[in-house]
Parts: sequence; structure tokens; C-alpha cells
Amino acid sequence: MSDRKRTLRNSPANRKRGVTLLEAILYLTVASSVIVMFADLINTESKRQEDIAVAQNMNMMINASQRYVASEYDAIRERLLARADLGDEAHLSVPVQQLASNGYLPESFTAEGENLFGQNYVLLLRAVSALDMSVPQATMQLNEIDADGDNNIDTHLVDRDNSNDEMTIESILVTTGGEPVPAARGPAIAVRTQKLTAGFVSEAGLSRGSYGTFAFDISGFVDFPEYPTTGHFANIISLSRFSTLDFTGTGTGNGVPDPMQRCSEILDTAGMSVTSPDYLACLSTNDMYNEIVFNSYDTNGDGIDDVFPGISGVNTIAMSGGTDTDGDGLPDRFADISDVYNIEMGAPVDTDGDGTPDRFSEITNVARLACDNSTGTVVEGTTVIDCANILANGDMIVAGDLITSGDLTADRFISTDMGDQDLSEGIYNALLLSSGSLMPKPQCPAVTADGAFQMEPRIFVVPAAYSHPGGLPTVGVRAYAENASASDWRVRLYNFVDEDRCTSSISDPLTTNTADYRAENAAKCSSSDGLADVYEVSENAGRVMAMTRCY
Repeated sequence: MSDRKRTLRNSPANRKRGVTLLEAILYLTVASSVIVMFADLINTESKRQEDIAVAQNMNMMINASQRYVASEYDAIRERLLARADLGDEAHLSVPVQQLASNGYLPESFTAEGENLFGQNYVLLLRAVSALDMSVPQATMQLNEIDADGDNNIDTHLVDRDNSNDEMTIESILVTTGGEPVPAARGPAIAVRTQKLTAGFVSEAGLSRGSYGTFAFDISGFVDFPEYPTTGHFANIISLSRFSTLDFTGTGTGNGVPDPMQRCSEILDTAGMSVTSPDYLACLSTNDMYNEIVFNSYDTNGDGIDDVFPGISGVNTIAMSGGTDTDGDGLPDRFADISDVYNIEMGAPVDTDGDGTPDRFSEITNVARLACDNSTGTVVEGTTVIDCANILANGDMIVAGDLITSGDLTADRFISTDMGDQDLSEGIYNALLLSSGSLMPKPQCPAVTADGAFQMEPRIFVVPAAYSHPGGLPTVGVRAYAENASASDWRVRLYNFVDEDRCTSSISDPLTTNTADYRAENAAKCSSSDGLADVYEVSENAGRVMAMTRCY
């Protein structure tokens, strides 16, 4: 009976096995949750790294596009004119491979030209009028760009004066093709570019910037085959009236320093920021209202200046034109650069990648250059150079007349009005000479102006006047020049007469130094030779025209 009523108890062994099973279930549940959580974290981190890679790549593409448009603005306008001239609208597509070819991107970054979503980058550009206030602005047509039909952009459209209209460039860097970027990832990628101009197309016809910094209507580019659709990027590169936009430094996220802080006061105004229209309008201009003064200074305290400020690497220095300051209708103040110790212009640049420089430095509207600080006379439309001596070590090209008050010497003179004729190939000397006279050889450049051929002294001799003292009829005449020395030629003039009384030839002619020419040549006239007698024309019986040149 006691056996039946025995109390059932869990032995320690049984209790240990039950706890282990329960813990195992708990462990599996927790482990599964952790694995799922970590898988999600890994996936999120993977996408984040992908977004960073896409953003950094797009940052580089934006920078390259900004540099391209800023550096080749005028050349792009000419290309837009050419497109309009073909019957198309003034718009242009530039793949990033071309930016690489022009040196704005490393070739290694554009081998495929795609981002991680398989989308290709393309720079879209179109010409728009600075006076067009519509949104979006209309793409300019040929009759608006070249109204007079001379195959050039109308002058008032490129004079950098928006008040009388200006042909400006609106451009965006877009992605096309590939897979659409998810709406949840596109804005984050735009933010990670650290570019306030980076935008994502989340709805048709509109590109939105990072954190809503802008909403840009891109429908003006709808006629482009690469027009960006939803899930692609559209980054602002340049806008009408604002030129190239670059609010942030390359890959640093720091603001571009405002040159000489001339626009910084605008930011001190309440409600103003780097995206405010007033600030952007200030940045789009290059106006200066103060003089720039360069002073040398002493850095080591020895009382002698040892640093001399200069201007280096400048591509263009555009001086102001003459200004009427007293209201009499005549310019009386002219631009000048003074007390600058050194002006070093930028070296020629190859902007189209063909291996030949096509952009060169220039200084424009210069009225006077002087070698001292004395006041000189200036004339409108004329550049006056006041120096005791002017030395040009290279070629000097003058498109108009060359008028100097002093001596002018050069290796050669080339006239553009004569089809780039090298005047050193012209006639150096032309003289009437008697037979036997010397003619000096000109000093010639070593090669022609194009370097293709060697140049040598040349002489051309033609009979100018001749007769026979005895009145014998002439049947022939010959004039030529022979080398007399390294520096001179000797000219000769021979007369062939209708008589055969003597033995004579070009190498052994008869002479006519006296009136009695037969007695003078008696030794050669003992027998005839069957040929017309040859006489060297004497000084009082004829002349040759001798002309020398380099050729």
C-alpha cells in the first residue's frame, strides 16, 4: 500500500535535464533574434557604404563638371551656337568621358562611366536668356543668338552685361539609364556628396536638394534624350545670371572662401545664408570697388625689403576702358597697373585634349605701359609704351600698322595683310650694275617662318640696257651672277652679235672697253669659229638689273 502512495518527486537528475531543454529553447530564440538583427545591421551598413561610394563618386563628377563649365564657358557658348546653326535648339550633352579627355577627370574614374546602380553620368547644357524670367527658362533659338546671321553670337549677348541681355548657360549633371535609385536612398546619397547643388529626382520634372535646400524645375531639359526620370540624380552645375555654382569645397564640406570677403556683409544680415539670392547674386559678379595696393616689405628686419608681391597664374587681366570723369564727353582717366613687382600670367592650357594649347593669357584695355612711375600721355584706342628700349625675345605679332619713333630691328617681319608674307623673303636690294661689278649677299634667317625650309641668299639678274660700240646688230644677250666670295656675287652681261670674225665664248669673251674693239681683240680675231662673236658689255655700253632676296 505504501508503494502505491509513494510521493512522486523530481530527482536532481530529472530537474537538470528539464532546465537545459528550456534554456536551449531560450538560447535559440535569442540567437535567432540576434542573427536577424545583425543581418539587418550588416545589410544596412552595406547599403550605407554603397551610398557613400556613390556620393563620393558623384561629388567628383560634380566638381569636374563645375570646373569644365567655368573654364570653358565661352567655348561652350560657341558650341551651343553651332548646334543651333544645325537647326537644333542650343543645347548640348557632354558625357563624363569627354570631361576626362579634356583633363577634368582621371581616366580611371570613367572607364565604365556608371554608378553602382548602372546609371551613366551626362552633363546637359542649354543656352538661356538672362532676361527670361519664366520658370523654366526657354532654350534659346538660332535667331535669338545670331540675329544678324553672321555666324557669330550677337555682341550684346557676350558683353557680360545682363541689363542688355546675355547668353547664359544652364546646366545640370544627370544620371541616365540603369536601375532607379530607391526613394529612401536617393536623398541620403545627395546629402553625402556634401554638395548643396546635389539633387535627386523623386518626382517627375523636379530635382530636390539635400534637406530640401532647393526644388529645381528640370522640365527645361525635357527634349534631351538623357532627361532624368524618377530615381535618378539631377545636380545643378550652372544657372542663368549666377554662372557656375559651387557652394562647397571639393570633398571637404567647407564653404568656398569669398574672395576678399566682398560679399560677407550680406551674410551678417538677419535671414541671409549662403543660399540666399542676394548672396548668390554677389558671388556671381566680379565687381571690385577698391584699389589693390601691392607693397614690398622687409621680413628679416635688416632694413631692406626682401619680399616683392606680384600677380601670378592669372589667365586674364581685363583693364577698364577710358572713363569721362569731368563730364565733357571725353575720356580722361585710363586704367593702369602700377608698382607691381611681377605679373606672371598663366601658361597656355589645352582645354580640348588635342595636345595643342587653345587658351592663352591676356591683358586687355591697356592704355599705357611705362618703365618708370612718370606720368605719360595716353590716347584712346592706343597702347603707349614709355621705355627707353623694348626687347621682345620671342615673336611680336602686330595686327595693324607698326609705327615707332625709334629704330626697329628684328630677325624677320611678317605681314598679315599680305597673306602672312615673310618680308625677309622680299627684295633686299635692287641695283643697276655694269658687267663685272660686285653685289653684296643679304644676311638671311636660317629657315622660313614656318620652319619647314632652309633660307639662302638669292640673286636675280636681267639685262637692263646694252649696245655694241661698233653698231653690230645683237642676236642674243645673257646676264648672270657668279660667286665672287662668301659675301658677294659678281654680275656679268654678254652681247652676241651678228658677226663671226673671231674665236670667242662665254668663258672667254671679247671685250669692248674701247671704240676700236677689233684692234682691242686682234689676238682672238685671227680666225673665226663658226659662231656668233660674244662680247662682254663694257661699263659705258650697258647695265644689268640685279635684285637680291632670301628664299
